[in-house]
Amino acid sequence: MDDSNKPLSKLIPLRNSMRENEKAVIVFRFHYKRSGYYVAVCLLTDEDKKKKEAKYALVRLCFILQNDLNQYLDCYANSIKFSAGMTELRNFLGVEFQPDGREWIQGFTQYFGKFIPEYIPQMDSSEKRIALHTICRHEGRDPNRIYRSYIFRNGKQNGKQKYTLGFRDPKVIRVKTKHYPNGIWLMVVAGEQARLFSSENLINWTLNDEFFYPDGGKIVSECPDFFPMQTQDGEEKWVFLGNDYNDGNSRIFYVVGNLSEDEAGRLHFEAQTDGKNSMNLNPEAYASQTFYNDKKGRRIMIAWLRDWVLFDGTVWKFENINKYSKYWLGTFTLPQELFLTKENGEYRMLARPVEEVNFLRKSKIFSSVNSFMSSVIIRKTKFLDMEFRAKTDNFRNPLQLRISGENKESGEEIDEEVVITYDAGTRLFRLDKSKTPGAFVPVYSYITEKPDIFSFRLIADTSVLEIYLNDGEKVLSTQFYIRGKHRFELNFDGISEYLNAYEPLTDRAECYINSKV
Repeated sequence: MDDSNKPLSKLIPLRNSMRENEKAVIVFRFHYKRSGYYVAVCLLTDEDKKKKEAKYALVRLCFILQNDLNQYLDCYANSIKFSAGMTELRNFLGVEFQPDGREWIQGFTQYFGKFIPEYIPQMDSSEKRIALHTICRHEGRDPNRIYRSYIFRNGKQNGKQKYTLGFRDPKVIRVKTKHYPNGIWLMVVAGEQARLFSSENLINWTLNDEFFYPDGGKIVSECPDFFPMQTQDGEEKWVFLGNDYNDGNSRIFYVVGNLSEDEAGRLHFEAQTDGKNSMNLNPEAYASQTFYNDKKGRRIMIAWLRDWVLFDGTVWKFENINKYSKYWLGTFTLPQELFLTKENGEYRMLARPVEEVNFLRKSKIFSSVNSFMSSVIIRKTKFLDMEFRAKTDNFRNPLQLRISGENKESGEEIDEEVVITYDAGTRLFRLDKSKTPGAFVPVYSYITEKPDIFSFRLIADTSVLEIYLNDGEKVLSTQFYIRGKHRFELNFDGISEYLNAYEPLTDRAECYINSKV
């Protein structure tokens, strides 16, 4: 049978037009036996293509009753027929039993085929709403929430891409300005050079600015973020928070500057810092994003904690997964509250765990204040929250914190460990994971900035370790894998201002102390 003679043949040019114009869903109206229907035509997703009934399908169809959107029928269709059975179609359309069902289904298919548009139709507001409703329902989202369906990743101009392919990862916020006292939407987009757009309706966007460093270099980033912050003295600045992949040696960086508004109401970012300062000490934390509507007015950041190496040392790939390897690729950091400071004319961003993390603490299992000590051992736990502070003059030898594993039955130590050290003389902080399986980067090191004080807060669970140095000067977030219950042994020859360790809500830890007052 020639394609033009097939009853649903118009689905072929319609599907091709949708692909060409990057339309996932279109909607048209259909009338049958005094009832009106919306028909949503959807391009097949990867999940659709896995289904047996979609083997020869061109598109997925959704018939929706116009006067009751909760009454719908999903099916697949090719140029000849529907995947829905005759009885299923009859029941949905309210058609009585047909003695010659084959004749009825052929007649219905031919009748329906006359309504199919060959190209993307102009949709009114109701049809656009149905298109969005269909997408939300199919993806398990709430169709009654407010969404916008006409934000394109990269628009075209004169038949060509308007911007380079590095045009992605949009972050949208709402701000009030002099020209827009009731608020306007801002969107920062990157992938290559960061750009700032504004919109009054979340549909039509206007380019406001392209971001440059003070020396004229382009600010290039993935996963951009853009938000206002105040310093400890109340000075308001705007911060561009970016992620530099750098061939895997990644970092989360920030650029501080001012946001101004011109006579036309367009906004411009003037960078004042060079973006060389990083939030993270190691490249595992990446793709950070912040929340801008915290009820307490905090700026809270969460990042992706990447983990590319399998337990056998190979790089994470689907084909490398086996029963001895990891079946996941990374996790998230703890939520971190950001603080913008200004010291000696230099802006710095600090990060500390949000206060809600303290709810994971059950009680103190060890506390020492202004005491001389040598070692503390905490056993039989998968979780530890520890905080330490000491003046560097009070260090007699380098501090060492060793995390190892114990066999659950025998109590014998397992030859897997993470070793953390700090040398007050050189201010060298070092973390060594070389004796653990699947270490992304075995060793991290960092020269701390404060010459007279050293402090840390360490939070560890089954496989994630986060260390906040000097009240958030730098953050090290990493994944580690040690079998059995964990054993934490801190050795410090000197006088600490404080050392506190907290028992978790889920475990009952044991603590052994060797200290002198």
